[in-house]
Amino acid sequence: MKISQYLLIIFLPITIILCNLLPLVYSNSFYTTIYKKENIYQNFRSTIEVDNATKELVSYFRGQNNLDGNFYSTQSILHLTDVKNIFDALIIINALSILSAFAAFLYLNLKKKRSVIRKSLILGCIVATCFVLIAFILSLLNFDAFFVYFHKVLFRNDLWLFNQNDNLIKLFPIEFFIAFTKQLTINILISVLLILSVAHLLPKHDSTTI
Repeated sequence: MKISQYLLIIFLPITIILCNLLPLVYSNSFYTTIYKKENIYQNFRSTIEVDNATKELVSYFRGQNNLDGNFYSTQSILHLTDVKNIFDALIIINALSILSAFAAFLYLNLKKKRSVIRKSLILGCIVATCFVLIAFILSLLNFDAFFVYFHKVLFRNDLWLFNQNDNLIKLFPIEFFIAFTKQLTINILISVLLILSVAHLLPKHDSTTI
């Protein structure tokens, strides 16, 4: 019983975060929304060039094609390969996390431990909220430092250090990542509120025990 409860508390936050992160990563429309908001289109000759490069990149992340060396530099392609590998790993982690959380939820539900489910959902949401808010606050205090530390943790090379004239930097300036972080935080908090709403519908105490 305790194991199922702990599994739900542990894997629910991971599921909440990744289920909000990955759709944004693979959404062309989300990228273009930020481009328009942050005037990123102005960094290039035409919006068509930017849109085509973005579609190519998203398709690359999905494993559907390779990157065009005419737009993306050799360094960019090598770095984006590292990025794709991380996203591929996150997809696997997310799938395992969803399965683990669902299995724990299903087991507790079959045992009619709905009060335990309630408590686990609430605790899982608290964990997710704390993690996301701490990261968001740190990014607000000094996004440049946060951004550098984030890359040093994820990457074991210096391929992410680019010349400012590289197309990848012009396509994804720091403003892009700030906007991305804000939207991701909002989406996660909305998901947390929805799950908490469901959790509060569950009983605080179980009427029967098994």
